[in-house]
Amino acid sequence: FANGNDNGGGAIFVERGFMEIIDCTFTNNTVLNKTGGGAILSSLSDVKVINSTFTNNKAIMGGAIACMIGNMTAEGCIFTNNTAEDDYIIYILESNGQITTSVFTNNRANGIVYIDGDTGSTINNNIFLNNIGTPVDFYYESNTDYNWFGHNETNYKDSPGIDQCSKWLFLNATATPDTMNMSDTSNVTFT
Repeated sequence: FANGNDNGGGAIFVERGFMEIIDCTFTNNTVLNKTGGGAILSSLSDVKVINSTFTNNKAIMGGAIACMIGNMTAEGCIFTNNTAEDDYIIYILESNGQITTSVFTNNRANGIVYIDGDTGSTINNNIFLNNIGTPVDFYYESNTDYNWFGHNETNYKDSPGIDQCSKWLFLNATATPDTMNMSDTSNVTFT
């Protein structure tokens, strides 16, 4: 899906219903108003997104997905080069979220995932690499374990900055040499 409009939900808007999105690609969708949801906006709905890709989507809030009052599941998805001007790449308000086995790379926002639901939300088994913004933020206590945080900068942090995250891995990878031909080899050091 790619349409680049100024209405809420750059490609899909779901209201008062249920939608399951499987194996879809959302590219270059833009929403410039406050409603948000660069690719998907849901209101009073339950949305499940499985094995889908979000690339170069942009919104003021919810650069890729915004969910207002409902439940949001993202499983096995890839989020790359998405932008949120004021808020988050995935913005879940007054809703529960289940974000699992997904990859977030090179996204730019105040934060990557925000969930304002009750204590039933989980953000587990994801990879957050080279993003600008807090990886995970939530209003109520959520389960945020077994995520991998990292980037290739030498000034990496010792923790992901998430208060209630107790089981996590942060790796800094350095390759020597860092450029090579197809048959060459390189040593990769993880710190």
